[in-house]
Amino acid sequence: MLKILIVDDSIIYRKIIEMAFDNIPLCKIIGSVRNGKKAIEFLEQGNIPDIITLDLEMPEMDGLETLKHIEEMKSNKNLKISTLMISATTQHGANITLEALDNGAFDFITKPNDSANQDKNLSFLTEQLISKIGVIKDLPKESIIMKRVNTPVIKKQKKHTGAYSAILIGISTGGPRALSQMLPELCEKIDLPIIIVQHMPENFTKSLAIQLDKKCSYKVQEAQHNDIITQNNIYIAPGGKHLVLNKSNSDVICKITDAPPENGCKPSVDIMFRSGISAFNGNVIATILTGMGKDGTKGALALKRSNAYIIAQDEKSSTVWGMPKQVYDTGCVDEVCALMDVPDAIKKEIK
Repeated sequence: MLKILIVDDSIIYRKIIEMAFDNIPLCKIIGSVRNGKKAIEFLEQGNIPDIITLDLEMPEMDGLETLKHIEEMKSNKNLKISTLMISATTQHGANITLEALDNGAFDFITKPNDSANQDKNLSFLTEQLISKIGVIKDLPKESIIMKRVNTPVIKKQKKHTGAYSAILIGISTGGPRALSQMLPELCEKIDLPIIIVQHMPENFTKSLAIQLDKKCSYKVQEAQHNDIITQNNIYIAPGGKHLVLNKSNSDVICKITDAPPENGCKPSVDIMFRSGISAFNGNVIATILTGMGKDGTKGALALKRSNAYIIAQDEKSSTVWGMPKQVYDTGCVDEVCALMDVPDAIKKEIK
């Protein structure tokens, strides 16, 4: 049984979250409090949940301050608590959420924005919670791969020929923190453009680009329609849209589309990966990092058949070893390495 603590200053949202958890087997709510101060008092009394849902904006002690206290308690007492931030879909909410992810939150879910339709809100929250809880606690879910295995043995692939033109990255759960750690180092080692699909809603990818731009020597931007891909730039697919790479004379152009989700994802790694075949003649290094599900698997296979080099993050350094494992299981991966070894692996392959 998973023990749940709900922290939100709105009694209405607390009730909706409680109802959502009531729809999920093996979940038991052990506390529901109105702010961070009450949450810390609850924990200090020895009530230790498995999962905390934590609102960002609350009186007395907001979500960020509360998260810092939770992380300190976890470190001092060796506690295993996973914190899910409850985020507004506004730009301000996205900015604070990314800061929370950088400070130890496991992931986030977004608040429903249809205040007039409680049934729709409940369904929306339940679906998000089922997905996140499945990842946190190894609950069986078809789209999540959590099986523990030994260090993979890489099958020898056909050697890439020709010069590389770009780095393509697909990433999901745990992505913002992983990118903030790995990208600054990667930017110092290469001069190729980097194109990223990070599974996130609208507004969040813009905030992510702004956050990463402060840390990287490259210019980091949310990709816009008709952007020309150039060296020493990082392009992040906009949340809620697909990023397609198109060849136009001697340039590669970003095309932003509103096509249906693929693999349940929008933006989709597969769509971006596949478009890189004709845009770059397959002369790319495709990197699949932490995330749940299988998005990127078919695209990586297609890229491999088109002369690309494929790198997958290893299990130990992944928040969720789902997407990288799915790609590894196809046999198309050239190299598996820890997150912070990715920059050196790419630099070595480019040389």
